[in-house]
Amino acid sequence: MYVWRLPLFSFAVLATTAIVAAALAILLWARGRTRNAAARGILSGAAVVAVLTAPFLVHVLTRDSLATAARHGVYIDPPQFIFWLPAALAVCLIVLAVLLFPAGPSSTFRYRASFVALLFLLALLNSVNFCSPGWCERFGFPFAYTWWSDAIVMVDGRNLTAGFTSIAILLNVTMAVGGFIALSIAYRQVRGPFT
Repeated sequence: MYVWRLPLFSFAVLATTAIVAAALAILLWARGRTRNAAARGILSGAAVVAVLTAPFLVHVLTRDSLATAARHGVYIDPPQFIFWLPAALAVCLIVLAVLLFPAGPSSTFRYRASFVALLFLLALLNSVNFCSPGWCERFGFPFAYTWWSDAIVMVDGRNLTAGFTSIAILLNVTMAVGGFIALSIAYRQVRGPFT
């Protein structure tokens, strides 16, 4: 089951992570600007509620497709971690943005936003099926880590039309981490030393 060329659960996790991360960023930013202790407490509580809504949002995004599949005799029982994964990813995203781009005399918003945009772009590109859903699959950007095709080609007893490689995943992650480190170094050079 796909939403455009994204598998249903990848779409639900990415969309929910984006919503929860945006809510967390706004609530934590407002909390940092507020001096009133009661208002800070309310904003902190709202941030916790935003994180706890992640399983509900994933359920809302997937229930209609799962119900349609069930009416056609296909019962899909997703693992429970799929529902909590966006909450964990959103919290990790906020923590990484703060650690890689600490507050300084200059505005950090541009660099943190660039980091988040780059991370979501890479996650999206690695979740998109670059082939025709139902006929073949090719996941991974820039290196494909899993692929198959219904046109089976066998050479010396080896299937050349399907496979998986963890080396491609390692290369994709290494390139992403390299980009994040380069962005953090550029930020620290522009920002200057701590005062």
